Amino acid sequence: MSVTGQNSEAFAREACTQLGVALSILGLAGFATPYLPGLDMGFAHVSLLLTTGALGIVIGGKTTHDVALGFVAAAGEVFLLLGILGFLVAEPVAAPQLGGPASVLRLGALELGPFDHVLHLVIGAVFAGAAWFAWSRSERTRPHIAGTPTIHTHA
Repeated sequence: MSVTGQNSEAFAREACTQLGVALSILGLAGFATPYLPGLDMGFAHVSLLLTTGALGIVIGGKTTHDVALGFVAAAGEVFLLLGILGFLVAEPVAAPQLGGPASVLRLGALELGPFDHVLHLVIGAVFAGAAWFAWSRSERTRPHIAGTPTIHTHA
């Protein structure tokens, strides 16, 4: 079997599940230790991580390739957007624990500090990279070029 077809479909679902587990572990760690070094793990932030992680686990394990791929892509976009917004529109606040002012993004009850912004960029890049990899290897999303043979791996 080639890298396309069933392998890429399994990859999208597996990536969704594994990234969901990673976010759930990070959320649980935030409940256990609300002040992880450098991270602001308030209730809203931890709840968001746990909810996203649980959705990733369920979607990766119980749905189709297309739904898993859509979730991984959407989560990547949201986390990348949170990270970018954190650097662009965050407001400076006093942060003696960091040795000076820090940029905090406030979205309702959600407060995100400078290390959160970096973490969100990393999480977003991993989700978006997984989505791109799965999409680029999927036969269903590739356009057919006239005159080239088509190999079907599905029944």
